[in-house]
Amino acid sequence: MKNTILRNAMVSSMAMGLALGMAGPASGAAILWFQADAIGGLNDGDTVNNWADSSSNGNNAIRTNGSPTYQTSVLNGLPVVRFDNNSHGSHDEFQVPDSASLNQTRYSLFAVALQSTTDYDVMLVKGGLPTSTGWEYLLAANGVNGFQAGANAQGRTPPGNADGVGNVGISSVFGILGNRMDLTVAHLGVVADTMNHYHNGTSVFSGGSSNGSPTTTFLNNEPLFIGGGGSPLPVEGGAPFTGDIAEIVILPFSASDQEILDVNAYLGDKYGISVAGGGNIANGLALLVPEPSGLALLVIGLVPLVARRRR
Repeated sequence: MKNTILRNAMVSSMAMGLALGMAGPASGAAILWFQADAIGGLNDGDTVNNWADSSSNGNNAIRTNGSPTYQTSVLNGLPVVRFDNNSHGSHDEFQVPDSASLNQTRYSLFAVALQSTTDYDVMLVKGGLPTSTGWEYLLAANGVNGFQAGANAQGRTPPGNADGVGNVGISSVFGILGNRMDLTVAHLGVVADTMNHYHNGTSVFSGGSSNGSPTTTFLNNEPLFIGGGGSPLPVEGGAPFTGDIAEIVILPFSASDQEILDVNAYLGDKYGISVAGGGNIANGLALLVPEPSGLALLVIGLVPLVARRRR
């Protein structure tokens, strides 16, 4: 309970700093942040047409296919967005237009999600349209075998995939799925993608790939899809995602092991998920939200004093 109060207080303080225009630079904060509990004005079972980005970058998601729904009180009393591709006749999907903030050479991704099938389901992918030069799938659920990520872009033949989590089942149980990617690291003299996967803060895969020509950023000028891989079908033969997503966060850097523990501590506390120890809840939230400057914190501290004097 105390941790929940702390989390809410920090969010309020940082939001006030942003509103005052005194927050620090957003370079250390999330470049994309979707929270189901930030969706307003919907009732249980309503179709979600828009999912607003909680970061400062305006990377808002628009429903482009199917009928993803808002489901209340699913995980620790909090809502989720449900992707039900078994009954709608067309896969549920959101599209995020490309932006400069999404074109990164390094990133760290966290998703609080549950897969309802044991299929190979594409959750997050950039590119993948018939007109695309390739695709970079940021997260794909693979039932009892865990989750994966990889790419087929800018001349790669065959696709260079870094995956192989194995034995970390994410079907029918919520988890915090983490993917840390560095598109610039050299391995054995060859520029290669290096990737680490984390499940609830614990490292479950470390590897890389150097097939073909490596990507140097996310696919520029390509949209990001949530729940599918573009039209008409997801990439690489995968099925559209079926399951629940409570939160997605992407940071514009390759997070350290400690930072990954910190973000997992914050998300684990919020959603009631048991995570690896050693993380700090407040530090995890601070990684996601631009930190208010000293002047903003001073103003925030004076607000209750002024209110008391007026009474």
